[in-house]
Amino acid sequence: MKPFLLFLCFAAAAAQAVTTPRGLVVDDLTLAPPSYWRQGALLVRAEVRNPTAEDQRLRLSYGPDASWGEFRSASAALAVPAGGTVRCAFALPRATKGGSDDLVAVDASGRETVVSPNLAGYRSWSSDDEPPIYASRSLSGETLRAQLEKAATDAGFSSSSRYGGASSLRARVVRTGDFADPWPGDGRAYSVFSAVFLAERDLGDLPAEAAAALRDYAALGGAVFFVGAAALPEAFRGAPFSGLAEPRVGDPALAGRPPEVAAAERCGLGLFAAVPGAVGAPAAAPDALSPELGAFLLRHLFHAKEALTDQEGVLHALAGPSRTPDL
Repeated sequence: MKPFLLFLCFAAAAAQAVTTPRGLVVDDLTLAPPSYWRQGALLVRAEVRNPTAEDQRLRLSYGPDASWGEFRSASAALAVPAGGTVRCAFALPRATKGGSDDLVAVDASGRETVVSPNLAGYRSWSSDDEPPIYASRSLSGETLRAQLEKAATDAGFSSSSRYGGASSLRARVVRTGDFADPWPGDGRAYSVFSAVFLAERDLGDLPAEAAAALRDYAALGGAVFFVGAAALPEAFRGAPFSGLAEPRVGDPALAGRPPEVAAAERCGLGLFAAVPGAVGAPAAAPDALSPELGAFLLRHLFHAKEALTDQEGVLHALAGPSRTPDL
């Protein structure tokens, strides 16, 4: 069988701040892989600063309302006091039409300013051959690329397998250091990613709200790997199962884990796993992962992608106010 090849690259940083005609400064803090969005709910996040001497009103909108049908509520109306700063977040489930749209700011006079052109390209179909990955700042995207390439070859993933129908697999790695506010406190912000690789040394930078968000993300099907950890961090042990899914007793995917995985636990449809080895370590070699460990990581990465795509309706239902309105 012809093996898949994986090509991982870094996502671009969040858009630069733009200034509206009336002097408001808008920063796009949305966390998403660039150029595609195939699963979950895109959590549009933005910060608006008002350096002027007057109170102002602004509406942030993703896409022209006239073309969105049931998604017309994909916007946020903000009141920004003079000299003040306001943050907002609103969720948009994966769209069902082709094309791409801009994140725009509309001031009180009705004038539009493009904040981010093509905030996330999307298509009306979902593909298994482009799983996006979110990795903490101490990890190396280049190392992950090389390790997963070899793991895919060793495991014999091919165009005839259930993991995709293309001749190659293109994954994306986003590093938290690329974003002004790297750890969102809302699980929907991570739902566009098939897996989160979190280095143990970066756990100290993880706010309590972000830990809760990652539990929500796992409950909906996400995979969270704690790299360099000999056990699951306390904040993730015995995580409550989501009301959306029942625990799977004797889950063979966990019972048959390789010895390199120190611990693994289901949370709803997803899982947490402690991986003490050098997954994604900057100086690690491509063959640092055993074939069994590589297959374990890939299996759960693809399972998460399928589960998060299937949860699209649930994510839509959850697209109300953010857990933490101030992000």
